[in-house]
Amino acid sequence: MQFYAKLLQSCALLALSTGPFGMAQSADNLQGLREEFRIEREELRRELLIGLQDLKKENKALQVELEDLRTKNRIDLEKFELEMTKVQSFESLLIFY
Repeated sequence: MQFYAKLLQSCALLALSTGPFGMAQSADNLQGLREEFRIEREELRRELLIGLQDLKKENKALQVELEDLRTKNRIDLEKFELEMTKVQSFESLLIFY
């Protein structure tokens, strides 16, 4: 991603440096364009970092929810196994008598 951004920046600077009909732009104009690109890149970087932080928070919440579901499932399984043990014990008593 960063490679393509740099490539786009270089192409834009090249196109702007030659201007129409190959006329060169001044160094001040190029420096101004570089500064604009730098500012834009920083803004995009901040937006990406904010998005990454949001994704990390969402991921953490989903991990907590998943662990809760696993715990609930484990408890339900233990209850089921206990009930089955009771049923088997009862059936054993019926067969014995």
